[in-house]
Amino acid sequence: MSKPEILRLVYLSTAIEHFRSADIEVLLAKARKKNLELGITGFLVCHEDSFFQVLEGPIGDVEALFGAISRDPRHCAVTVLSRLLASERVFGQWTMGYARPEDLIEDHAGAVDDLRELMADRMPDAIEDRRVGVLLTSFLNSFRELRISG
Repeated sequence: MSKPEILRLVYLSTAIEHFRSADIEVLLAKARKKNLELGITGFLVCHEDSFFQVLEGPIGDVEALFGAISRDPRHCAVTVLSRLLASERVFGQWTMGYARPEDLIEDHAGAVDDLRELMADRMPDAIEDRRVGVLLTSFLNSFRELRISG
């Protein structure tokens, strides 16, 4: 029997106001609780006032959650980088993992540098840019390797 398909949605956004560490902790606590209830997993990276997030889970639940996220007035310039169906999760062990780029392990510095550049550039046509596909593949693969080795 095949595994059910899940939706992996990846997006960037920009905070309207600066998020302090305490603000991030509150956001993460709420997200983790809600994601646990919905069966959604993922990962959030915060760099300055830009956010890069991966959401994985049942298609309808991820789409509904992303709809709510995209309407959240605390951020703007929400840009979907990828919306793909997958048979397995990359972040299955985390209701919402979190890191700043500088927190990620040095072995994956290339993917993190590309991610930092992408977040800083805020490319309006990011979804059309071939670099995005390469970056996402590198970033997601770095976490597959981390999961295997960690």
